[in-house]
Amino acid sequence: MHLYTDIHLDNIRILTEVPIPSTLLLLGSGLFGLVGMRKRFKK
Repeated sequence: MHLYTDIHLDNIRILTEVPIPSTLLLLGSGLFGLVGMRKRFKK
């Protein structure tokens, strides 16, 4: 399973493949970090 990102620069089209598992890992770790920081500052 892959996610594709499309970049247009001066009529040159670049299609890159972004693996879903690593994207979800980065997103999940970022959200986990934000929740942790929020709980830390609430105390």
